Amino acid sequence: MDKKFKFTNANIKNLPAPTKRTFVYDTIEVGLSLQITPNGAKSFYYRGVVLGKQIRVKLGEPSYMSVDDARQAARKAKINMKEGINPIEERKKITGESSLEQLYTRFMDEKEQHIRPITMEYYKDLWKRYLSTLANKKISQITPDELKLLHKRLTLNNGKRCAN
Repeated sequence: MDKKFKFTNANIKNLPAPTKRTFVYDTIEVGLSLQITPNGAKSFYYRGVVLGKQIRVKLGEPSYMSVDDARQAARKAKINMKEGINPIEERKKITGESSLEQLYTRFMDEKEQHIRPITMEYYKDLWKRYLSTLANKKISQITPDELKLLHKRLTLNNGKRCAN
């Protein structure tokens, strides 16, 4: 198996499983590689330098990410690294961050002593009906587009008054 070649979706899919973990490298996007394990698992990685430290960051898997997507993610990682942003450290920040459901639970716990039971039931109903679809998302991962879509769906299904 050649260690360097032009990645295409077809040739990535057809790569055989090696006897030990192996990296192959794209000739188009410098720093983009593909890890292949003996059990056949494949993952795209980008290897670059952040503040003088060499790091390798996982971009995704070919099963849900095309070669073009991997190249685009590698370019984005390269730009961030040149600006001194370490993608690994950024991911660590997100994993320690609260989800919407955790914040909702904290809010409800704090308010329980100060509001009437009927208001608590109303808040629970609102959560269950409208926001529970975002429950497991970290706060920084909820995009304005998702909120606009939710608002639009609420307006269409329940009227303008409900959406506000």
